[in-house]
Amino acid sequence: MKLNKSKIYIHLAKNLFLAVSIFLFKSFLSLSAKEINQSRSSVHHQNHSKGVDWQNIKKPPSISLKATPALGNGWTISTNVKNFSFSPERAGKKHVNGEGHMHLYIDNKKTARLYGFPYYLNNLETGNHEIKVTLNSNDHRDYKLSGTIIEKRIEIQQLQESSTHNLKDRIIIKLPNSRSHPKLEIDLKKDSVKGWNLILKSKNFILIENNNIAEERKYLSGFGRLYINDKFKTRIFGNIYHLSSLPLGSNKIKVELCSNSKLRPYIINGEPISDSIFQFNSKIDPSNGSITQK
Repeated sequence: MKLNKSKIYIHLAKNLFLAVSIFLFKSFLSLSAKEINQSRSSVHHQNHSKGVDWQNIKKPPSISLKATPALGNGWTISTNVKNFSFSPERAGKKHVNGEGHMHLYIDNKKTARLYGFPYYLNNLETGNHEIKVTLNSNDHRDYKLSGTIIEKRIEIQQLQESSTHNLKDRIIIKLPNSRSHPKLEIDLKKDSVKGWNLILKSKNFILIENNNIAEERKYLSGFGRLYINDKFKTRIFGNIYHLSSLPLGSNKIKVELCSNSKLRPYIINGEPISDSIFQFNSKIDPSNGSITQK
C-alpha cells in the first residue's frame, strides 16, 4: 500500500511538473510574440514620425480637399493631388519619391488610408470637426516640403446624426439587349503593414461618386456598399479600399453595387450585383488593440 501511494505521489509530481513547464513555455512564447509585435509597432510609428523630404522642388505636389454633404447626413471627402502618383500596390514597401498614398485625420485622429478615390465619412458626432489629409510615401512617412509636412485642412459642421437608409426597395434595371450585364468580383489582399486592401473589379459598371441621375443611368454607375458580417460598413467609390481592421474569427465580406442618387442596390433578373468572400482573422494589432492581420 505504501508503495502504491509512493507511485501515486510520483505520478502526481510528474504531471504537476509537466503542467508548470507547459504553462511557462506558453507564457514565454506569448511574451516573445508581444515583444516582437511591440518592436514592429515602434518601428512603424518611428517611420510615420520621421517624415521624408520631397526631392523634386521644381515640381512640388499640391492638394485640394473638399467635403460634400452626402445623403444620410454623411460626407463625401474628395481630394485632388497634382505632381503625385498613388501606388496602392506598393503601400508599405520601399520608398520611391513622388509615389505613395494619403492619410485621413478627423480631429487629429488618423481615420483612414486614401488611394485617391472619394471617401465616405459617417457616424460623426454633431458639432464642428477638422478634416486633414497628409501626403505619405510608400513606407508611410509624411512627405515634407522645405521641412513642412505636405497637408491640407478644412473644417465641417455636423448638424444631425448620420442615418441608415432602408434598402428594402431595390432599383430594377432593364438593360437593352446591346448592353452586357454589369458584374462585380472582389478580392482581399493582405497589407504589409496593417489590415487588408479590398479590390473591386467591376465590369460594365463605373464606381464613381455622382448624383446626376441622367449620367448615372447612361453609364450605369454608382458605389459599392460594403457589408462585414451582414452589417453596413461604408460606401466605396473606387476600385480599391483599405480595410484597417476585422473582427476576430471568420468574416463575411460583401459588396453590392448601388445607385448614388437612390442609395439602393441595383437588381438585374431578380438578383443584386454583388460578390462575397470570407476572411479568417486571428491576430491583434498591439498598437491599438484592434484585430487587423490575417
